[in-house]
Amino acid sequence: MLSAFTLLVTAHAIAAHMRFLSSDTLEGREPGTPGFEVAAEYVRASFAAAGLDVSYQQVPLRSAKMDAEALKRLKALGYIQ
Repeated sequence: MLSAFTLLVTAHAIAAHMRFLSSDTLEGREPGTPGFEVAAEYVRASFAAAGLDVSYQQVPLRSAKMDAEALKRLKALGYIQ
């Protein structure tokens, strides 16, 4: 007998998940943004539908951004076009 999870895993379903999670609607999914929260809830709901544990664990997140001068140096070296 096939489990609920096995029935949910099809090429069509995977493609649909990928289309949604990579869509511009989620605005890049950067941590702390509304797009991130939408993506997290989508994954949580998908896991719950498959019968998986969906409890949350709080994880502190850090972010780093390049300053303008570092970005200019990378562009000069040809790493970023």
